[in-house]
This record gives sequence, structure tokens and C-alpha cells, in this order.
Amino acid sequence: MSLIFSLHANALVGVGGYVPFAGKYQTDESGGTNTFSLNPTFTGHILLQITGAHYLYPEVGYVFHLLDSENHSKNTFFANLNLGYFATSTLLLKYGVGVFQTIISGQGAVVSLNNGSGTSNFYQPEEEIKSYNTTLNFGLENFFSKNVSIGANAYLFQFMSSQDRALSYNLMLNYHM
Repeated sequence: MSLIFSLHANALVGVGGYVPFAGKYQTDESGGTNTFSLNPTFTGHILLQITGAHYLYPEVGYVFHLLDSENHSKNTFFANLNLGYFATSTLLLKYGVGVFQTIISGQGAVVSLNNGSGTSNFYQPEEEIKSYNTTLNFGLENFFSKNVSIGANAYLFQFMSSQDRALSYNLMLNYHM
């Protein structure tokens, strides 16, 4: 509400961590899944008051995936168009839509992994491959001071498919300029 504009903090930059498709894919040979793997994330935002406690909160970001195979690299770019509502003078509720682009590139390889009852071969790309996803976004951001806030955001991928639906999330520390 008036807290943001009284502080002249319309532009934000953020750093944090991103967890892709939490619990959805296997991360080791014993069947463990990815529930907490904070990949470095960098974001830029603008907070624009629409009316009263309602705000437009567009955001762009970049994720550098750390724990991928040594035979390929993976990077994610995203753009979100979120709306926000200040539930209190310091707590912003966010909701909106986004587009994620993931780029995987490598030199090609076959990796044999345990599939529960034996092993299966999985093929890594030998050229750059891009995928695009649309998301539904939900989040909270708490403003601690005139220059600092923390946020937690959830991104729902494949939201129309009960079988393929996946949830990614990030935790962010934001600086207000």
C-alpha cells in the first residue's frame, strides 16, 4: 500500500533459489526425488500500483541449474505477469501467469539408470533443445524494511493435466531500489 511508494521502491532485484518440479523426478539411483535443490535464481521486478491495495507486478528471471549431469547444461528463463494485493501493510499476496523457457544443451550421451526393477537407458541431447511452458503463479512477499523483502513463489506447470501437473517453487531475497 502506501509503504511501497512512500519508500520510492518501485523497482526490485532479487536473488534466491529455484526448485524445479518438486518431488516429480528422480535425482539418484536409489529413487530419491527433488524436493529441495535450490538452483541460483536472479530476478528483476517492477511494482506498479493499480488502485488502492492492488498492484501490477511483472517479473523476469534467470535460473542456473547446478545439479545437472556433467554431459549437459540447463538454463531457464521466465517472464511472469502477476497481480498483487497487500493483505497488510507489509504482506503482498501474488497471483498471475507466466512463461518459462528451458534450454538444455549437450554433446549427446546415453546414461543407464536404475528404474526400480532393473536399468533403463536415458538419452541426453546432442544439440540445444528448448521447451516452453505456461504457468499459474501464486506467492507471498513480506516487506521487512524500506529496502528488503523476502518472497516464496509457486509455479504450477501443466495445470490442466492431472497426470502431468507439476509444482516448482522459489525462495527469494529482494532489494528495492
